[in-house]
Amino acid sequence: MTTDERINTIDVHLRDLQAAHTDLLQQLAQARADMWKSRIEALEVQVHLATMSSDERLTQLGEQLRNTWDRTQAKTEDVSRVATTATETLWSGVEHAYRDMRDALLASKHTLQS
Repeated sequence: MTTDERINTIDVHLRDLQAAHTDLLQQLAQARADMWKSRIEALEVQVHLATMSSDERLTQLGEQLRNTWDRTQAKTEDVSRVATTATETLWSGVEHAYRDMRDALLASKHTLQS
C-alpha cells in the first residue's frame, strides 16, 4: 500500500468517524430533549395531583366549616337553652375550621409554587 493509498484510507476512515460523531451528537441532543420532556411531564403530573389533593381537602374543610356554622347558628338562635360556654365552644370550632381552611389554602399555594 502506497502512502497516497494510506492517506486516502485514513481520510475515508476520518470522514466515517466524523459522520458517526455527528450522529452521536444528534442522538445526545435528542436524548436531552426527551429527558426534559419527561421532567416537564412528571412536574405536570405532580401539579395535577397536588391540585386534586388540595381541592379535596378544601372541599372537606368547607363542608366542615358550613356544618359548624349551621350548628352554631342553630344553637345561638335559641339562646335561652344554650349556655354561653357552649356558644363560645361552637364559635371556637368555627374559628378552628376557618384556620384549617386557611392553612390548607396556603399549603396548596405553596405546593403549587414549589
